[in-house]
Amino acid sequence: MSFDFAVFGASPLALLLSAALAGVHSRSVCRIGHDWSIWPLPRRFDLALRVATRPAAWAQLKLATAETTKLFNEFGKGLVERVDPLLVAETHASVEALAHLRASANGVGYLLEQMGDRSLTAPAQAWRLRDIAMLARGRAEPALSAWGERVGVRRASPEGVVVRRDGTVRITTGGRQVEAACGIVCDDEGLATWLDDAGRGRLLRPVMAQSVLTEPAKSLAAPLVAYLDRGVTLRQQGKGGVTAIVEGSVAPEARLGASLAPLGPLRRAADLLHQRFETVDGAPLVAMARTPRLHVVAGFGDAAVFFGPLLARHFAGVASPADAAFLSAHDAGRGHARQAVADYAPEVP
Repeated sequence: MSFDFAVFGASPLALLLSAALAGVHSRSVCRIGHDWSIWPLPRRFDLALRVATRPAAWAQLKLATAETTKLFNEFGKGLVERVDPLLVAETHASVEALAHLRASANGVGYLLEQMGDRSLTAPAQAWRLRDIAMLARGRAEPALSAWGERVGVRRASPEGVVVRRDGTVRITTGGRQVEAACGIVCDDEGLATWLDDAGRGRLLRPVMAQSVLTEPAKSLAAPLVAYLDRGVTLRQQGKGGVTAIVEGSVAPEARLGASLAPLGPLRRAADLLHQRFETVDGAPLVAMARTPRLHVVAGFGDAAVFFGPLLARHFAGVASPADAAFLSAHDAGRGHARQAVADYAPEVP
């Protein structure tokens, strides 16, 4: 048996990309990764938001969000919700980046408002973004899995994978061998499993992260709060517990404790250590790895799933001229080619 694509990953982006390639573009797809489950803590919040400072980045994000939200609405209800996230900048560098972000986002129609917070000291600022799309965790992922099954995406738990020099992939699963014309790695788990440091190249850096769930807590200042300099993002639904994702390996407990302090003492209900991959220049990356010859999609952050339809067109060979220009600018490039798209890339603690 042979496939057009082998998609490595289990994230919402991997699920959507696989299903779109099969269902929209009539390609045969084998997805290499585990089934989605609601029980593990999230490794990312699937939110249509990037801490980007370039107008073109916000314009592309707005188009991608509208397209993907429409797609979700066509095959299910309540799969995308709207939230008003709060961004907190506490250093001069991040305050300046947030000023550029506001100007760029306002220019394409996003609404932001500054929020007062007595716990913050100069130069710190807090800004709320209005009406940002976010996947409804626990509803969107099963819908994506079901769509993939309907359109013929085959899932494989491989016993072995060989990527040849020409980029074709041989997969051993269930004692049988199947082939794919090319492979795509599109999430953190896939990058950690199927590519080594040489394969990931100079543009990707590994970042340790920890997801934490607390017992029920008082309400946060917003449904989602991102402390840019602390590397901490907090998410709360209703009056339930807080789900936190802490980036970086330096004093993560102290940074998390400082971020949760306004809620009073909290007990931890669960946690998960994992690894992320970010681009060193802050811009998305869509490129071919040198070895093994796998296509790599990275650097889209929490917004990755919202770029799924655009990426599916790209890999199916039917990208529009505007799509192609965007993706070409985010290739690995040579020399200073990526300076035109390089963006906010904070140092992870």
